[in-house]
Amino acid sequence: MEAFAVPALAADGLVTGAGFVAAPGVLSDAHWHLAWWLGGGDGIRRLATVDDPASDQFRDYTALEWWRLPAKTGNRHVTGPYVDYVCARRLHRHHHQPGRRG
Repeated sequence: MEAFAVPALAADGLVTGAGFVAAPGVLSDAHWHLAWWLGGGDGIRRLATVDDPASDQFRDYTALEWWRLPAKTGNRHVTGPYVDYVCARRLHRHHHQPGRRG
């Protein structure tokens, strides 16, 4: 995933985040998995995530619109615009494409 995300972030500055978010339970070695990279003035870095639901800092991404609607419909989805205070702290639109296994 990093081989896709980093060039997308470095290309033109319009893409500020890219990565992969797995449906809970899909991966055999991690029930929750979010591999996300951020670009910006500080360079490109991987987003630190908490995958333990018992942690106070855990965020159940399946409750968020950008996850729920594409998961429900199986279609592409655009969320926003809104200010993303978690990742980049600026105005964003999120574009999502659900994937399929197999």
